[in-house]
Amino acid sequence: ALSSCPACICASASPSWVNLPMATYLSSNVVNAQIVVQDPTAGLLVSTGLPAGLIAQWHFNESTAASQSLASVVDASTNSFTAAWTYGTAAWAPGRPGQGNSARLIASNGLTVPSNALLNLSDNFTIEAWIKTSQAYNGSYQVVVDNSDGVGGGYFFGVNYPATGDLILYTAGVGSNVPAAINDGAWHHVAVVMTGGFANYYKDGLFIGRGANSPATAGARMGIGNFGL
Repeated sequence: ALSSCPACICASASPSWVNLPMATYLSSNVVNAQIVVQDPTAGLLVSTGLPAGLIAQWHFNESTAASQSLASVVDASTNSFTAAWTYGTAAWAPGRPGQGNSARLIASNGLTVPSNALLNLSDNFTIEAWIKTSQAYNGSYQVVVDNSDGVGGGYFFGVNYPATGDLILYTAGVGSNVPAAINDGAWHHVAVVMTGGFANYYKDGLFIGRGANSPATAGARMGIGNFGL
């Protein structure tokens, strides 16, 4: 099983945080607010808020009980890309400590987001997610995010292919992968930064390798934890 909380897509190879007026952004029951804190002695400024170029972000913590069924997961960005449980039924599991629940993504379930031009990423983008899995390689891979078109176009980011614990990014018929050892049953932050025709992979904030990829082409609807098609 693959658990995920949250997932984020950003149209930038190096997303930066921008200063915004103190305001509240409301998307269904998910609230994003910017908080700025400054050390008066050292002058250190810490700012939270929506990163520049953010396309979508799903927290997967809407459910208040593991048995509760919700038809959709709201997008915390300003684009309102609501993800609907399309495959199987909604499934929830305990999330990271202090972060509420997470979506439990297994082979028979997953979410989809309707096709949108903003989700058709090309050559400068970042995909990141918190995941927890103990699945070993079984001849296929586990999807984190998929926006392929079924005939070689689009992109997907996944784990456990072509070997157990690997991270893989597939763009327009070209794939790269790096060993990551993420199938240990613990929570890990994974990310891929696509820029200049190369996919740069990160695990728990550390760079772990890179591979050559082609710029992604337009895909179909997006899938989370499963194929979008």
